Amino acid sequence: MFCNKCGANLPNDAAFCPSCGAAAAPDEAPSDPYRVTPTATPYAKTVDPREREASKSVLTFGIIALAFSCTGIFSFVGFIFAFITRSKVKAYESEFGPATGKAQIGKIFYIVSIPLSIVVTIIAIYTIIARAVALSYYQRIMNGLLDDLNSYMN
Repeated sequence: MFCNKCGANLPNDAAFCPSCGAAAAPDEAPSDPYRVTPTATPYAKTVDPREREASKSVLTFGIIALAFSCTGIFSFVGFIFAFITRSKVKAYESEFGPATGKAQIGKIFYIVSIPLSIVVTIIAIYTIIARAVALSYYQRIMNGLLDDLNSYMN
């Protein structure tokens, strides 16, 4: 055994180095500087399979709500799916706590899809009404032109 401080040869039962007086430590195998020892992190968390399925469900319905909210005449369907997603988020939060991960993204999607579906539905209804009025107006013009043409031909 050797002293860690001065390198002197020590007897096996020595508690201190006779040369420098440093405490003698037993010989240890040199550690491998490339060896990585696994450590637990505070972020490591096992996820309950029920929580995983619930968060997946919230995300899926949130995506459907957002997708339908952008589809013009079917945006009211997005509004319906947004409220289905809202009920799923409430159930998730009552069982597992605040929404995190996929459930949080699904929650954001349903929150965005509610006003989006309202605005898109209003625009779609306005467009339908405007087209109907324009069609009616053009039909009256065409009927007037046909009447004028008929009277000119006769």
